[in-house]
Amino acid sequence: MSRALSTAKSDPAAFGGINIVFAGDFAQLPPGDVCLYRKIDTAKCCRSLGGQDVMFAKLLWLSVHTVVTLKTTHRQLKDNDGVFVHLLARLRHEKCTGVDDGVLQSQTLMPSMVHEEPAWKTAPIIVATNTIKNALNTRLAEQFAADNSQELGWYYALDQYGGKSERDKTPIHDREVLSYLQRLHSGKTKHC
Repeated sequence: MSRALSTAKSDPAAFGGINIVFAGDFAQLPPGDVCLYRKIDTAKCCRSLGGQDVMFAKLLWLSVHTVVTLKTTHRQLKDNDGVFVHLLARLRHEKCTGVDDGVLQSQTLMPSMVHEEPAWKTAPIIVATNTIKNALNTRLAEQFAADNSQELGWYYALDQYGGKSERDKTPIHDREVLSYLQRLHSGKTKHC
């Protein structure tokens, strides 16, 4: 980024001589290939152009003069006693306690809770794959039928390909292809 800005501004200074604001939670995600805020091996870095880029990036990082640390966690302001806010702060630095583990476990939905609290029976469930979605739909349909003393009827869609009209489409019978389609992430298929 610094090199591109220097070229664009025709200024060899760091970041083309303009002010840069970095924002984010530095403990939220692990660093990329090189952690610029930790010690780097200069002897190893000076042997290649890539290593020299790492050293230059480290020098750029050290050129940051002003750091503003925001200390109020606005997303958890409803948490009046601050338990969750402090837990998140410890979690960011991998310093959770046994009490923290208990608090986190208390927020996990257990099967018994679904039976005790009817609102959970209709709560939306977000999953990543069609396989998980289909398994959940099967269990939920069976449970719904049992709860309402109804006989459950099963109807299946037939995956097809090709053609713009229904007449021109060809059913997919190949088990490997069908298995592959079931494993796809829901976001990668036209119809979830």
